[in-house]
Amino acid sequence: MKKVNKHEDSTDIQFPIIGESDGNEETVDLRNVFDRESRVLLQDNTKFGVDKCMIYLNGPISMHLESPLKLPWDNIGEPSKVTITKVACGWAHIIILLENEVYVGGSNLQGQLNMDPNIKPRVEGELMYHTGINEKYDVVDIGWGSNHSVFIVREKNGIDTGRKIFTWGFHGCLGVDNVNEDDFRLNQVLIPGLLDYDNIEFLICKFNSNAILDNDNNLYFWGDEFDGFRIRVPEKKNWFHKRIVDLSFGFRHALALLEDGSIYVNDSNGLHKLKYTILDNVKVVKLEAGCRHSLFLDSKGVVYGFGQTKLKNNNTDRIQSPIELEDLTDIIGQSKCIDIFAGDSQSLCIDGDGVPYKWSGVTGKVEIIEDLGGKYILEVILANQNIVVVYTTQNDDILN
Repeated sequence: MKKVNKHEDSTDIQFPIIGESDGNEETVDLRNVFDRESRVLLQDNTKFGVDKCMIYLNGPISMHLESPLKLPWDNIGEPSKVTITKVACGWAHIIILLENEVYVGGSNLQGQLNMDPNIKPRVEGELMYHTGINEKYDVVDIGWGSNHSVFIVREKNGIDTGRKIFTWGFHGCLGVDNVNEDDFRLNQVLIPGLLDYDNIEFLICKFNSNAILDNDNNLYFWGDEFDGFRIRVPEKKNWFHKRIVDLSFGFRHALALLEDGSIYVNDSNGLHKLKYTILDNVKVVKLEAGCRHSLFLDSKGVVYGFGQTKLKNNNTDRIQSPIELEDLTDIIGQSKCIDIFAGDSQSLCIDGDGVPYKWSGVTGKVEIIEDLGGKYILEVILANQNIVVVYTTQNDDILN
């Protein structure tokens, strides 16, 4: 995972450029910078043990877990040597992957914590070590949906049987057919056509949609499609012939950035290329699909958007074509934006000084998240109506 550098005095922020190089900029694979689920922002999170990390929670998840959430390092032998691999969050549940072991917390009403909700509807106030999966598997990757969870694992028996995909939670989005509503077991996801699970490049899950992209650029999809139809068993999607370098799911649409810099949207009108002059004239390096809005970040740190979101002049009506978020640009100023995130109706960006800003189509106001002032942010997840931020409590002397 490559570190994103802070903006200094250069014209462009230090960001990967997709497409043709003009000779003055280095072409970098976007996949080396972002892993699409939890983005490493200003620091490399492998440097910080869990005893030096906290998690800020805002939204429905904070009804079940106190913010800031302390990681369960008291039960870890050498917490300074155990690091956060990934964090995933749904509507009201959270999953923390500490190296290869999983901790869960929050609501279990849809079985999203892999327990019978009639017995234990929630895990209040703390994270729980998930014995069921940790005793049998080393967890490689995790993904979240609104009310389901996805895991890529390896067996712990010493015999390398390759990677496997498991899931639990809301039955309609699991990728497993013939699962009863009251079946909250760990179910294996079998992907037709995917012969080598070790060839998986990344897993992306958001809202009720899931996808696997392999190293040969094959995309496998299950869950809610963008016309409202639900795919219960994973299907191979021949959406693109060119390499996908960034992909994001909204509630009823998906955005894809290809290696040549082109941007595609998949929605109720089918798959089509975005053709807007304002985006054609910039180098888009990151895109984010929210519930009903879309965000785009260019190589100069400017954010564009359309849909139902805070855009400009306090207008929260639906905007049909991308425009620059001028209110955000004015507030951030010369610091520029280095990363963007989109959730349900809310959005968030990080500027070059590490300051987080949030806004939504509900309040129509761009504001700093004061609770994160002066914090070194490691990861950000916007999930449904939740904002989840992992930060380190180490002081500046240690970081330097």
